[in-house]
Amino acid sequence: MYQKIKELPIFPLSLNFVVNLGRFFSLPFLTIYLSSQSVSTTDIGIIIGTPALVSLIVSYYSSYVIHQFSIKAILSSSMLLMATGFLGYGLTFNFILLEIFSIISGLGLAFYNPLILTVISSVNKNNSKNRQPMELNYWLTNLAGAVGPLIGAIISKLRTILPFLAYGLILIVLQVPILLNNHLYHIGFKDPKGYETVQQETKSIFRNWSFIEIVSVYLILFIMETQYPSSFGLHLEKIIPTHGVQYLAFFLTAMTMTVTLFQLIVMVLDSKLSIRFQFLLSWWLYMAGTLCFIRANAIKSLIFSAILLGMGESFLGPKIQILVGDSVSSDQKPLAFSVSTAFGNIGYFVGPVLGLKILSLGFNMYIFFLVIIVLMLGLFLGLINRRGHSK
Repeated sequence: MYQKIKELPIFPLSLNFVVNLGRFFSLPFLTIYLSSQSVSTTDIGIIIGTPALVSLIVSYYSSYVIHQFSIKAILSSSMLLMATGFLGYGLTFNFILLEIFSIISGLGLAFYNPLILTVISSVNKNNSKNRQPMELNYWLTNLAGAVGPLIGAIISKLRTILPFLAYGLILIVLQVPILLNNHLYHIGFKDPKGYETVQQETKSIFRNWSFIEIVSVYLILFIMETQYPSSFGLHLEKIIPTHGVQYLAFFLTAMTMTVTLFQLIVMVLDSKLSIRFQFLLSWWLYMAGTLCFIRANAIKSLIFSAILLGMGESFLGPKIQILVGDSVSSDQKPLAFSVSTAFGNIGYFVGPVLGLKILSLGFNMYIFFLVIIVLMLGLFLGLINRRGHSK
């Protein structure tokens, strides 16, 4: 057990957990805080959506920049950009300035996310195919997602700027362990790449059918998961007008707790189950959970559907990140994680619009077919992508 713990990339895992924890205890409360300061709903929507949009636009160029500088320099700079953005949220209510701070935050995220995933997936001392670091990172992210909002609710009780100031200061303080950690110097790339080389590698990974399949599954997963707070929530509000909001809160809480707890079981079973089997099992869990949700008319059946969906995510979510890294060469990982993040951002934007449109046409029939098509496509792409890939 001690040897297994020793082989884990403790520093990048811990760093990413703290960064995600801060993001989860601050970002969800930005809407409430800005609304309490009389910022319009439309402006708030633009401010919150800007970082994801900036990450999507910059993702293509982030790989080139990452290859020009050291791991430490990019990690440190990206976190300082994020700190500037979050500190800025608490300093002004002017829309233009808030939008500038959102752009700065988005730039930081565009470089931080693919780089930290590259570092975590690359630090395998004895086994280059070891899936545990990425599995553990996924679990820690979900743990941050479960604990963070509770911390934020306590800090932001009076709708203050404290969550944003605290997160900004945490990101600044984290510069110290990053600069003192010598191990990051040993995780690098062969040579700085020119822009033309990055262009060639971009063409190369987009000709890599395995990579395209797995990021397509990632896109589908995001489209699916954005339905929970959007079309699923509206469906509950329609069928249970008096308790729709409370039931949605129970549903989301049950699913988050399931992912956080069940992911530990998945990590234990991971070496005993092939990825192909885990894809198949996750598809059935998603299918059963969605059908159960559509038929749910009581809190027990709703929570049961949340548990099934959470179990499905526990199998599928971390495998996608693992396979993104496995489907390309080590030098291509930053670009691959940038592209997969971009696909996730597209799903984040498209999912709610698509789901709500289908819901407006008639929930029972159309959402059912949407789920069937999405999950069947996800299964098909997953199985083809990993044909011959065994445990």
